[in-house]
Amino acid sequence: MKSNKRALLTELRKSKGTQMEVAKHLGISRQYIGMLESGERNPTVKLMAKMEKYFEMSASKLLPDLFFEDKSHKTKQKIKSA
Repeated sequence: MKSNKRALLTELRKSKGTQMEVAKHLGISRQYIGMLESGERNPTVKLMAKMEKYFEMSASKLLPDLFFEDKSHKTKQKIKSA
C-alpha cells in the first residue's frame, strides 16, 4: 500500500462533502478532484488559490508533495549573515 501524501486533502474534502459536491464548488470534474487527491494530477495556480480559500488552508499543507523547504539554503544564509 503506497503512502498518500495528500491524505489531508482527502480528509478535508470528505468533511466538506462528496467528490462531486466539492468538485462542483471548485469548478472542476469529480474525476479531477479524485486525481488531485491521489496525486495523479496537480492543480493549476488558479485552482490552488481556490482550494486554499475553500479549505481555509495553505496549498503547502494541502499538497505537501508539491512544496519543499530547502533547509541547507537557510543554514547557509544564517552563516553568511552572522
